[in-house]
Amino acid sequence: MDAATVFGKTPLGDQELGGGERRLPQRLRNVLILVNGSRPIGELLTLMPAATLLPALRALEQHGHIRCLAETAEPPGGMAARPSDAPPVMAVPVWMENARQAGRVALERHAGEAGAVIARRLQHVRRPGELRMELQRLGHHLERFAGPAAAQGFTAEMAAYLDREPTLES
Repeated sequence: MDAATVFGKTPLGDQELGGGERRLPQRLRNVLILVNGSRPIGELLTLMPAATLLPALRALEQHGHIRCLAETAEPPGGMAARPSDAPPVMAVPVWMENARQAGRVALERHAGEAGAVIARRLQHVRRPGELRMELQRLGHHLERFAGPAAAQGFTAEMAAYLDREPTLES
């Protein structure tokens, strides 16, 4: 399995997501939802940590819920993308990446694997004000999925982190 490998759902995988009966653990269902037949593993790794994603992909493949569609560096459709077709990539400041990482670690500490799944929302944040708003939203999600104690712990931990980080002033 390399970063260019693409997985797709089998009929069993589609049945798991579409049927009323849930047989898979939630952590495997979360990964199965991300598999769409066009995203390579490299893209999935931006949504979920490798320690969670790779074992789940192996388990789903072994149980027949997904199968390998392609192991090529070319994007789906058979045409290689020209560099000018690629969207511009904004450089993320070090402080922002550090704040994202602190948020991911805090979410995983307070909610386990569920925290790892919702932490992917931090990847799209580019400015300090957005970061604060997204952390508040994540606290609300965490309260629903992991309970009020986990949400309060996460919110307090991130507030303390943001208060001591001098470059996060809006």
